Amino acid sequence: MNKLINKSFLILLPFYPLLAWAYHFVTEKPIDLLVNFLLLPVAFSLLLKGIPKVPNYLVFFIIFTFYHLASSFIFDTIPSDINKIYFILSDVNLFACTLFLIIENIKFDEKFITQMSRNVLVIVILTLIVSVIQIKEPMFMFKEDLLKGDELEFWGEEMRNTAFYSWLSTNALGISFPVFIAILLNFYDRKALYLSAIILSGIVVAFLTKSRYVMVSTIIAFSQLFFGRKSSLVSKVSLLLVFGVSIFLIIYVAKEAGFDINKIISERILEEESDMSSAKARI
Repeated sequence: MNKLINKSFLILLPFYPLLAWAYHFVTEKPIDLLVNFLLLPVAFSLLLKGIPKVPNYLVFFIIFTFYHLASSFIFDTIPSDINKIYFILSDVNLFACTLFLIIENIKFDEKFITQMSRNVLVIVILTLIVSVIQIKEPMFMFKEDLLKGDELEFWGEEMRNTAFYSWLSTNALGISFPVFIAILLNFYDRKALYLSAIILSGIVVAFLTKSRYVMVSTIIAFSQLFFGRKSSLVSKVSLLLVFGVSIFLIIYVAKEAGFDINKIISERILEEESDMSSAKARI
């Protein structure tokens, strides 16, 4: 079973947002429903084999998930038109608990880590390509249902570039993409060509989201190149040059494509018209 789970996770973990996009061609039901349905038996089988490894963070997360689900039944907050089993299996907290429980009780060897890092690189490059395409075609691989109802209030009147991550949630890219970048920077830290592509992808995708928290998270991920390891002054200067060249290429390509970078900087990052009201409200 360990080998089967490893192979499944090599696809499921890095490509989950892309799978969610592909899944919508099959059914309108959330992909979490299907994955929960498949993973729960695996989690139960691990529990039946003996005492599972359950770290402290997972204990508290499981308690919270039970509280969350129980309170939904006790206070009758489940929409009347939704089946209760469907509601439970679609719950993202239950999905996360199940996933963490399996991960904590499965062994991952060096071969798995290597292949996983390669798959993460593929999804990062695909994210870059789709993000660039969405400059001209905003609806490309975008979940248009987010433009209706309450989800629109999250963005206000402005469209955000989310690549294909919108099929999971409005924040899926911001939560996962900086983590992908951090993983790749650690794995490919000695390979100049790969490192340059990762840095370029991180800068472009983070900037195109027009979300400050994504940009800040990606900057924090990049900081490990300078503070998380011992490296020579020449190496650090070389990295700064890579960042400089990447930014120059971004500005040049954006100008050729008619993409207004200054508008994003003034309206989204600096919020010059509102005196940073949105940022101050969050603080």
